Amino acid sequence: MRKTKLSKFILPALFAVTASACTSKAEMMLRSEIKDCGKLVLAEMSIRKVGKIKDKPVSESTGLKSFTLSLVDAMKPGDRIAVYTYDTYLRAYVDLTQLADENIDVNELSRTLTLTLPPLTTEFAGRDFELNEEHYRVSGLRSEVSTEERAALKEKMSASLRQEVETNPTFVETVSKAAQSKADSYFKALLAPYGYQVTVKFTPKTSGNEESNEKSVLSD
Repeated sequence: MRKTKLSKFILPALFAVTASACTSKAEMMLRSEIKDCGKLVLAEMSIRKVGKIKDKPVSESTGLKSFTLSLVDAMKPGDRIAVYTYDTYLRAYVDLTQLADENIDVNELSRTLTLTLPPLTTEFAGRDFELNEEHYRVSGLRSEVSTEERAALKEKMSASLRQEVETNPTFVETVSKAAQSKADSYFKALLAPYGYQVTVKFTPKTSGNEESNEKSVLSD
């Protein structure tokens, strides 16, 4: 009789320990799967810049040398204008290697999982770009557009783009909003096989986060 009563207590206890061990193993696999995503790009948007090269009018010249060159160009017959564009991408990502265990809150009783992601970071995709020639017209005695002029225009367009993104928050806000929506659907689909009801949040940005994010956008 005592043996039977003892068994009634031992069996549930063993089941609880086994279930707890299985749950712990499942949670470890789940956490590992999330962190293995590493740097996860969630959204990107294209940005197009337009620039042109043309002979400077005499009225816009500054300094004696510039005035002389503009005057000589004005005396030459013909036209000289070239229009170029380039496309680059601004993307938003999260670095999942920064996830701590407390950022993944699993409740087995309610079968819910709350995932708190690191702050979103934005950056330009790629460090270089190619100029696309949209229009080119050089006639009469005007000189052809040189490689040096194209290189100078490229640098000017790149600096202009970075300044525009820095001063206009619409770009970062747009790509960040798309990234947040994508993160919600992505992780719910990723974790669906585990049978959890998933809630996705982002760690609020601090002043340090914002400064780091700004440097990332402008330095890439």
